[in-house]
Amino acid sequence: MIRFSGTWVVAAGVCIATTTAVAATQPQVLVSVGDRVVTDHDLDEVLSSSPFYTRFNTLDPDQQAAMRGDLLKRLVASRLLLIEAESQELDQTPSFRKELANYRKGLLYRLYLRRLRDSIVVPADVKAAISRELRGNTDARAAARSRFVAANYKRIAAENLAALQKKYHVKTFKNRIAAGLAADTVLLQGDKGLLVRYGDIVDISRYPSLPDRQAIESELDKRAELEVVVKAAEDAGLDVTREVESYRTQRLPALLMEKKSAEWRPDEADLQSYYQAHPEISKAPDQWLVGQIVLADRKQAEAVKQRIDQGESLFRLAGELSIDPWGKARNGDMGWIIQGRGMPEIEAALEKLDNGEVSDVIHTPLGFHIVTVLDRKPGSRLSRTTLRKRMIQNIVSQKRADYLQTLQKKYRVVWKVLQQPRPAESAPEQGS
Repeated sequence: MIRFSGTWVVAAGVCIATTTAVAATQPQVLVSVGDRVVTDHDLDEVLSSSPFYTRFNTLDPDQQAAMRGDLLKRLVASRLLLIEAESQELDQTPSFRKELANYRKGLLYRLYLRRLRDSIVVPADVKAAISRELRGNTDARAAARSRFVAANYKRIAAENLAALQKKYHVKTFKNRIAAGLAADTVLLQGDKGLLVRYGDIVDISRYPSLPDRQAIESELDKRAELEVVVKAAEDAGLDVTREVESYRTQRLPALLMEKKSAEWRPDEADLQSYYQAHPEISKAPDQWLVGQIVLADRKQAEAVKQRIDQGESLFRLAGELSIDPWGKARNGDMGWIIQGRGMPEIEAALEKLDNGEVSDVIHTPLGFHIVTVLDRKPGSRLSRTTLRKRMIQNIVSQKRADYLQTLQKKYRVVWKVLQQPRPAESAPEQGS
C-alpha cells in the first residue's frame, strides 16, 4: 500500500504493471497531480533507469508492487515540485535559461560527432584483410574494425571542423585578450549568429583580473568547436527537444529543493533543540552480519528450524528452500544489516541473539524467517562534525516532507490506481 497524506492506495503489481499490448500503446493514468498526470509509461521509464532494475525480475509480485509503489510516490513528489517550481518561475531565471541552453548545446555536439563517427566506412580491402588475418574469430574482427574507425575518427573530425569553420566564416580575435577585458568583448564571430564574448568563457565576477592567457585561448578554441558543431547540427536538422525537456522536468524540482534547503538550514538554536528532543541521534547504529532463510508457511519453517537445530546448515538449506530470490541466490548470506533499516520484527530478534545463535521462527509480511548473527559491530558515539551533519539532514528531510504535504493540498492529487483481484480471488465460473 502507498500512504500519501492520509490517502491509502493499493500498489498491487497487477494494477500498475504494463502486462498487456494495450497498456504498452495506451498509457494508463495512475495519478493526477494538479493539471498533470503520472502514467504507467512514466513509471516504467523510471523503473528501467533505477539502480535496482536488474533485481526487479527476481522479486516476487508483492515485492515488485512495493518497489513500483515507492517509485510512484517519488514521481508524484517530483510532479508537485515541478509545478511549484514553474509557479515560482524558476525556469525563467537567466541562470536556468543559460544552464538549459548549455545542456542543449552539449547534446547536439555529442549527437553530431557520434553520427560523424558512425558514418566512417571501413573500406572493402581493409575488411578483406581483417577477415583473412582473423578468420573464424568474430569478436577479434569486430575489434579490429573498431580500431580502424577510432584511428581515422580524430583526423576526419579535425577535417570536418576546419570545413565547418570555413563554411560559417568563423573568425577568432585572440589578439583582443588583455588585462581588464570587458565581458562583452567579442572573441569569436561567424555567420548565422555565431558569437562568443569574453564573458561567455570567463566569469569576470570570479576573475576580475586576467586569468592565465593560455588557458583563455584554450577555452576559446574549445568554445569555437562547440559553437560551430552545434550550428552544423542545427542545420542538419538534429533534434534534442525531448531530451532537453526531460532534463528540464528533472532539474527544476532539484533546483526548487536547493532553494528551499537553503531556507530550511537550521541555526545553532534549532540544532540544540533537535538534539535535546532526539539524544539517541548521537549514537551510530548497531550492525549485524546476517544469515537468513525465508519459508512460505509456519509448519515448513518449524520443520526447517528443527533440522538446523539438529546440525544442518542454515545456509545450505537457504540455497535450496528459501522463497527470497535474492537470499536464495546467495545461500542465505544477507550481508550487513544496519539498525533501523531492516524489518522491525527481524531487528528485534537480532538484538537478542548471540553470535552464531539461530533464532526461532519470525513471522513478517514477507514470510516466516529464521536468522542467525555471524558477526556484529556495536554502535559508537558520532563525532561532533558527523552528528551536526546528521541533525541538519534530518531537520531538512522533515521540512521537505512537510513541504510536500503542503504542496499536495495546494495542487490536488488524485490517485487512480485501483486494486484488481488476484487470480485466486476471482469470481468462480458458473457451474463450479
